[in-house]
Amino acid sequence: MLFRSGHNGQSGNGDVFPANTPYFVISQGSSGSDQPFLQAIACTLAAFQPATRLALEEKGLIAPTVQMILRLSNKNVAKPEDYLTPQAHPTVLDAGQLDVEKMVRTAHAMNAAEIPGLAALTVKEETIGRPGTDYFSPLPENLFDTPFAIARVARSLDSERRLVISAEASRDPNGRPLTFHWVLLRGDSSTIRITPLNKAGTVAEIIIPHQTRRPIWPGSPLESSRVDIGVFTHNGVHYSAPSFVSIQYLENETRVYDGKRLLSVEYKSAERGGYYVEDRKSTRLNSSHQIISYAV
Repeated sequence: MLFRSGHNGQSGNGDVFPANTPYFVISQGSSGSDQPFLQAIACTLAAFQPATRLALEEKGLIAPTVQMILRLSNKNVAKPEDYLTPQAHPTVLDAGQLDVEKMVRTAHAMNAAEIPGLAALTVKEETIGRPGTDYFSPLPENLFDTPFAIARVARSLDSERRLVISAEASRDPNGRPLTFHWVLLRGDSSTIRITPLNKAGTVAEIIIPHQTRRPIWPGSPLESSRVDIGVFTHNGVHYSAPSFVSIQYLENETRVYDGKRLLSVEYKSAERGGYYVEDRKSTRLNSSHQIISYAV
């Protein structure tokens, strides 16, 4: 269970996705809410100049380029640097933010020699929890690893997570030099640290202390306990589509730490209305956690 009911409406309405990805166009609303996006994408595809469209097809870049244009043309993106903000990369897209004319103009103006590249990711190092040793669930923390989206579920009782992510496999289709941008899109910016490990910015260390629920961006009524980090390349003309690193923190937990030392963790069930608490007092679980559990 990831979300308690009542956080964003009846039955737990809100962002119930455990990861963000650049692969899908997910619309806000019920049946038919996808139609404005399908129409906008069709107009965008028709607006590419023939040479540009052919280059995109040959290099397998139609979908990521359309994703970039869609997000860049969001009405919340008033200037290019706004593309590197949470508002440009929500999990679910709002048709009210579509700017079809801007999408068409951007596609038509794109030159075949300037089409955007990709930010391709791999995990070089990480602290990953062990089921039955670092936490009680038999489920793994790894949700999925792909070149453009990496997702984890934070089950380990450790106070922080560390990942080293490489974007060294990123390429520009025309061999243009790339700059790299690592952006915290969701999570506590006062505690999460993203540190490039080389001059080119192609590798970064990410340190994430345990996260709790917060607005998805300042002032938003929608809340989430997921962390999203976006990785972007820029080829001197265009940003790439985003690649994401997502960490979902469990919403049925309340943890108490003294520095990095776990004092207690409380698990709640919204369906049953009950909970149990695990407290570091006795009954050795492993070398780092001493746990006693009881149910109420």
